[in-house]
Amino acid sequence: MANTTLTGFDAIPAVASEDLLAVVDDPSGSPALRKATVTQLETHLDQNMTVRLSAIPAVIAAADEIVVIDDVPSTNTATTATFANVASFLDQDVTVRLSAISPAIVPADELMVIDNVPATNTAVTVSFANVASFLDSDVTVRLSAISAIADADEMMVIDDVPATNTATTATFTQLNTYLNGSLSGKKSRWIPVKDMTLAATLPPASATIETTTNKIATPVFDFSGSADEFVHFNMVFGEAWNLGTVTFRAVWLSTAVDTDTTIWALQGVSIADNVLHDTAYGSVGIISDAAQGAADEIYISDESAAVTIAGTPADNGLVEFRLSRDADTDTMTEDSRLIGIKLYYTEDTLTDA
Repeated sequence: MANTTLTGFDAIPAVASEDLLAVVDDPSGSPALRKATVTQLETHLDQNMTVRLSAIPAVIAAADEIVVIDDVPSTNTATTATFANVASFLDQDVTVRLSAISPAIVPADELMVIDNVPATNTAVTVSFANVASFLDSDVTVRLSAISAIADADEMMVIDDVPATNTATTATFTQLNTYLNGSLSGKKSRWIPVKDMTLAATLPPASATIETTTNKIATPVFDFSGSADEFVHFNMVFGEAWNLGTVTFRAVWLSTAVDTDTTIWALQGVSIADNVLHDTAYGSVGIISDAAQGAADEIYISDESAAVTIAGTPADNGLVEFRLSRDADTDTMTEDSRLIGIKLYYTEDTLTDA
C-alpha cells in the first residue's frame, strides 16, 4: 500500500466486529505498530470503563462533567456538560415533559432502572408489572426489618405541589408538628338536657314533649321568662385540651308565637385534686337568640362569647358548668325550651398521651 494520509482512505458504511484498527503497543516502553479488531476494543472498554466508573467520587459537584452526544440525530457530536447544566435542563424541561405523561399508569408501561449494581451498572427498562411484583415480594420483607421509628428518622415527601414537585425529606418530628397543627384544633361535644342536672335552687321545669303528627319525643327543660333558672353538668376533658376558654351554641324552642329574644349564659370552674368542690364559677359567656315567629320551631343560636374557666384548669381536672337563662335581661316573657347545647373547646395535640 502506498504511503497516504488518513483522510486519503475510503470511508466504510459501517464498522464490523472483525474490522481492524491500528494501535501503538507499549507506547511508553518499546512502541510497536500492531493491529486490533473492533471486538478487542469493545472488550477492553467493557472491562476497563467499569473499573474507571467505580473510581468516581461519591459526591457529585456542580462543576463535574459528563459526556453527552450533542445535536442528535444531525451531527451527533461528542461533547461534555456540567452537572449544573444537567440540573438546569431537568428543572426547565423535564417538568414540562412529565406533564404530558398519561395520568394513568398501566402494567405494560416501563421505567428505566440501573441493573446489577455495582457490578455492570446496566441501564435497562422494566414494566410497572415487574415493579409491582417486586414491591409485593421484596419490600414487605425489607420493611419488616425496620426498627422502631425515632423522631429524627426521615421520610421522603414531595414539596411544593403542584408547582415545583421537589423531592425532599422531612423528619417524623416535623410530621408530628404538622399533624398536631392540622388535625387538632377546635372540637365540639353535644350535651343534651338528659346529661344535665337540675339545680336544687331555681331549677327550670323538666318535661318530655312529643310532636303531634310524627310523635317525635324529646326531653327538654322549660326556662321561665320571669326569673333566672339553672342547670348543671360536668366533664373531665382529655389531656389534648389546651386548658383554654370554651364557647357554646344553644338548641331550643319557643313555646309561643313570638319574635322576642332569649339570652343563654354559661359559666365554668375547674377543680383539681385536693381542692374544695365549692369553688366560685368564672365569668359568664352569653349568646342572645331571637325566636322567628312560630311556636315549636327549632332554633340554633350563633356561637357564644368565650367562657373563661375559673380555678386553675389542668389535665384531668373536673370542670363544673352552670347553664342558665338570663330572664332578667332578655325580652321573651314565655318559657324558653332547651334541648341541649353544643360545647366548643380547643385541642393542641392529637392524643391524650
